Amino acid sequence: EKLKTPLEYFLADIRTQMQEKCIHKVGQAILASGNYEKAATLLHGLYERESSDVNLIDLNLDLGECYLRLGQYNEAIAHLEQALKISDEKGKPYSALHALAKLGAVEKSREKPFAAVHYWRLALDRFNQLTEPEPFIQAQVLTNMAQIHQETGEAQEALEYYHMAHELLATTSHLEEVAKVYTGLSEGYQRIKEYEKAAEHAQYATAIFESVKNIKQSIDAKKSLG
Repeated sequence: EKLKTPLEYFLADIRTQMQEKCIHKVGQAILASGNYEKAATLLHGLYERESSDVNLIDLNLDLGECYLRLGQYNEAIAHLEQALKISDEKGKPYSALHALAKLGAVEKSREKPFAAVHYWRLALDRFNQLTEPEPFIQAQVLTNMAQIHQETGEAQEALEYYHMAHELLATTSHLEEVAKVYTGLSEGYQRIKEYEKAAEHAQYATAIFESVKNIKQSIDAKKSLG
């Protein structure tokens, strides 16, 4: 039956908007659950609709993450570059930072460390555009840079990046990331033969990893009890 009144057109448009936003949220939930292929299929279908009611930055970031996890690197880069382009056009520095961090992760995954560093350096340059810190993503970028320096034998430079990452994460609840930073610091101090500091930071990392493990076990136990 044809729609005959402006109100009917309006209501139909609202229903479509709600449906598309719902699909995006469901896709994000599936992505978070680790079912990357299913998430990619759902989100790509939404992307092909070319709807103006969907947040294209987030959608491209989500698709970039899906394709990164699936090892489809060209598709990942295409979506992440689109997310970066739209972010810059709309003046969204936080989204641009996310896109650059993920672009670096894609290049690292396909074993192109110099390309990865290129994107992460661009991300570092964006830090001063943020009105408020974005500790998790900023720390990820810094940690990735530290790992590259660690792998190339530049232990002192690696330690500097790890310390900056630790400063950002110190007051957050991102326990696993903090533990990873402590692990990196431990390895760095070991490389420069400061064994006491290496052991100290290794102990911190182990304690946090054990705490995270216990928290997860407690959550799983509560879920099993219904």
